[in-house]
Amino acid sequence: MESRNRTDSDELSWCSGCAFFVSRKVFLALGGFDENLGPIYGEDLDLSFRIRLSGYSIIYAPDAIVYHKGQAGKQNPTSTYLNEKNKIRMIQKLYTLRSLLLTLPAILGLRVLMVLYYLLKKDWENALAITHAMEAIIPTRKVFLERKKWSNTRDMTIFKSSSPPTYELLRCYGRGSSVEASS
Repeated sequence: MESRNRTDSDELSWCSGCAFFVSRKVFLALGGFDENLGPIYGEDLDLSFRIRLSGYSIIYAPDAIVYHKGQAGKQNPTSTYLNEKNKIRMIQKLYTLRSLLLTLPAILGLRVLMVLYYLLKKDWENALAITHAMEAIIPTRKVFLERKKWSNTRDMTIFKSSSPPTYELLRCYGRGSSVEASS
């Protein structure tokens, strides 16, 4: 796979779950994958952000090779729904209230554009899936509890300008974080 001119020391904002290595101690200390986002789509992104918010880095491993059997082609309405719903839930959980309020117009605007795109393509099922996913903007009790858990972390200033290469192996390294695995 093309390394995209990355080096061993490149830090990334997130990584795909199919190529994600993290220590058991860190994984358990951070609560593992968020079951509210499962079973697929977004739980790896959420864990990546919680790892970074906890003071750890996500490092690109250029010599690693990962084979992932995936599916390409027409977007499945179920995956469209889960993808969009989980992105909204993750943002609600991890963004500060200020960041959430500042990004809400963009979040809604992008979803409206996506609905229009699918309507123009006469893909009614995916347009409806996104419309249903937008219902997630109304937070649940679980989201409020998760927000409380992460309220003492810094704002979501963990984004890098570049996207990670898809399906390339990433490793998580600790940097003196105070996260401890509970026994």
